[in-house]
Amino acid sequence: MNPSNGSRPRLVGTVAALLAGTVGLVAFPTGPLFALVFGLVTGVAGWTMARRWDVWGASGNRWSGALAGLVTATAFLGVQGLPLALGHRLALSLLLISVGYASAGLAVEFAVDVENRPSDGDESRPTPGSHVSE
Repeated sequence: MNPSNGSRPRLVGTVAALLAGTVGLVAFPTGPLFALVFGLVTGVAGWTMARRWDVWGASGNRWSGALAGLVTATAFLGVQGLPLALGHRLALSLLLISVGYASAGLAVEFAVDVENRPSDGDESRPTPGSHVSE
């Protein structure tokens, strides 16, 4: 998806935020503040994923598979042992998934922004992927 056409990613983010916020308010015993945060984080995840779908949807991308496995395992296996009611564990699990994908999406945006930044001619500044030794 071309990020210059910002209407579709914004629509995806808005719909994701509204749906998640509604679910957070209606389905979980957590209250309106959780619903607001859950909606906001899920909206950011939806917006960033839709904005850079060419990165997320690339076939054979081992990093998206690693992200999905790590986030899902953490959310569902890591939370199950906590001494919380079932509704709170489910809410926390879904929030962790949203935070994981929103964080990864923002990291992709950051990397694309750095990669596309025009060079200022300063050769001493490290480039993305290079290592600075002291």
